[in-house]
Amino acid sequence: MPALHDSAKSLGQGFEKGLRMASHETEYSTADGNDYAEHERTYELFLTMTKWGVISIVILLAGMAYFLT
Repeated sequence: MPALHDSAKSLGQGFEKGLRMASHETEYSTADGNDYAEHERTYELFLTMTKWGVISIVILLAGMAYFLT
C-alpha cells in the first residue's frame, strides 16, 4: 500500500502538468427535465413528516415517562 505522501505527490504532479478538476457550474433553474415545483412540494412534505415524527416521539416518550415510572 503506498504511503500517503506518495498519493499527495502524484496529485501534485497532475497539477504541474496543467491538469485541472472539471468546473461544475449548472443552472438548475434552466436544466432540461427539471421539475422545481415538484421538488418544492417534496421538500415541504419531508419537513411536515419530520415535524410530526418528532412531535409523535416526544409525546410517546412523555407518556412512557409518566405511565412507566
